[in-house]
Formats: sequence, structure tokens, C-alpha cells
Amino acid sequence: MTKKIFKQRKVVANPNKTIFDQDVFDSLNEQYSKLEIPDSKLYLTSAKGLTNKKLKPPKIGNKYAIYFNLNAMKGAVFGKIKRSPYLQSELESMGTDRANMFLSAPIYSFKDKGISGKVVSYSRTGILKNVEFKTSKGIIQGIRTKKAKTPCCYIVGTFDGKLTEREKYNLADNWNDPMGQIKLQGLGWREIIFNPFQFTEFQYIENDQTFDALQADEVVFTYQPKELGEMPYLILALNPKG
Repeated sequence: MTKKIFKQRKVVANPNKTIFDQDVFDSLNEQYSKLEIPDSKLYLTSAKGLTNKKLKPPKIGNKYAIYFNLNAMKGAVFGKIKRSPYLQSELESMGTDRANMFLSAPIYSFKDKGISGKVVSYSRTGILKNVEFKTSKGIIQGIRTKKAKTPCCYIVGTFDGKLTEREKYNLADNWNDPMGQIKLQGLGWREIIFNPFQFTEFQYIENDQTFDALQADEVVFTYQPKELGEMPYLILALNPKG
């Protein structure tokens, strides 16, 4: 079922694509699809800073709890995509943090023993099977009142590999094409979002409404170009339910 969402769509003139323009989106999507974690010893483990302990890639078949590492994005620790003249001029009005987060793309941290485990790996993309969505209501409340930055939401499942460069490109391209998205939704895929200031559970989007997401058959997590300044992550779940 998963592989069906990575097929290259037929290229048809599409006046409805609204993210930047067609050429800019295609250029950005290509750069995003090639962005990987470099072979570096500098891995962000917490807001306290860096460690020189190099972590191993996640293993297929292992169960992990993953979370969205805002600190890594904010500091652009893992490198940025190449700035085009268009992006350079558009990003000048943004703060450095927001520009870095847009240009560096998401980093997902992997914990080995559930949400209480320690970070053992990182990846920009991946597939999880037999998924549970978990949140911490206490930490969410702390974020709302104290603006804390502690991880509060996790996707827990069995790791089934990373996406190839072509899969990353095709998935973002398909999801941002209206007909492509309709086709993927017909297969049972829904976009997953989370905002601790709005929700206490992960949400899936269906017919422009949001619903609690507690479980799913599979999850694909990756990244894509979005409107300038927005966090460019993309998380899709197969048959999510509350």
C-alpha cells in the first residue's frame, strides 16, 4: 500500500497550484528531496547544546518514538538548502530563526524505549508501521503557559525504512497537486498536523476538518516546500482513527 503513494504523477498543466509558482515549487522540491543529514559528529540532543557522540541510523524492524526536533531546525544544525535569488529576497523580511527553520527542513529524533527513552538516532524521512500517536498533556500545558520547548508529541511505531530521493520528490509533488491528493486520499491517506496551542492530540485532516488521531496503519514522515516561513514538514497517515 505504501509504495503506491510514491509513484510519479503525469505532469499536467495545473493553474491551481498555489505554493509559490510552478517553477519555484519544482526547484525547491528538488532541493528538499536531495537534502540529507550530513556525516557529521555534531548532533543536537537538547536545548543545552551539542555532543560529539555520533548516533547510528535507525534500524528497520525496531520500534521507536519519534518527535519533531524544532531545535535542530531553528539552528539549522544539519545544513540548509541552497538559496535562490527569489528566496534570498523573500526571506530578508523574516527573522533568522524562521528562515533557518524553512531552509533546513525537518529533523525527526528517534527514542528507543518509548517516549521516556533516550534519543538514539535522527532522520529527515521514514515510514512507520502499526502506529500510535502519543502526547503529554502536562507538557502541553507548560508550553501554553511558560512557552516551554520540551517535546510533547510522539509518533510511535516500527521503523520500515527511509524514503529515497525520488520518493521524497514524488510524494511532495503528488500531495500538492489537487488531483494527486484526491487520489491519495481515496487510498486512505490523510495529512497529520499538531499544534500544542490548539490541540492536545495529533489531528488528521478530512474534508477541511480536523479529528483526533490516536492510531494508524502506517505513517510516512518527510518534508516539502510550503508557504514561506511555514514549517516544511509533511506527515501522512494511512487509515488514521481516534
